[in-house]
Amino acid sequence: MTMDILNRCSIVIRIPAELQADLAELQLQIRRRAGADLVRWTPSNELVLTLLSLGEIGVGQMAQIAATLPTIASRHRALDLQLEGLGGSPNNLQPRLLWVGVGGDVLGLAQLQQAIEHAVAPMVPHQELRQFQAQVPIGRLKQESEANRSALGRAVRMAQIGSVGAFTAPAVELIRMAATSAGPTIVTVESFALT
Repeated sequence: MTMDILNRCSIVIRIPAELQADLAELQLQIRRRAGADLVRWTPSNELVLTLLSLGEIGVGQMAQIAATLPTIASRHRALDLQLEGLGGSPNNLQPRLLWVGVGGDVLGLAQLQQAIEHAVAPMVPHQELRQFQAQVPIGRLKQESEANRSALGRAVRMAQIGSVGAFTAPAVELIRMAATSAGPTIVTVESFALT
């Protein structure tokens, strides 16, 4: 595996393959309502719950973070999570980004996220900290316009999605964006088991 001098990295919980298929079906339902050309859909293998976006970091920083994560992971138990509801950001009327919400053990999830953020922040001094959102992004507008946002908002409101499915998150992963012949994709650098 070759790595660049700087790598765009995140710490995530990966969505299991069986739920990736359910999310792909949800994407297809929205595509039928909103028009296929409006949205850049997140590929199934890139459907993740981002705990912390690290931005572009060096290989040394990646190694330092990877050395820190086993201790944090060992202090947190596997999480029982639920994918539920469909939403848009900045709002459901005119969304730019579509996401599926995450429920279940949200307290445990928030505690894990805060522990990771607290431990990693000194290693990534220029990191832009954002408020954690328990959401799995499934698509983003290709072109910004009021008409496109409105069309996507209508599709979101018509979809009326309840529960997509439940899963247990057994690990957190350090991932990086990698260039491939098919375009950019995410690659797992290392996985850290929760207890």
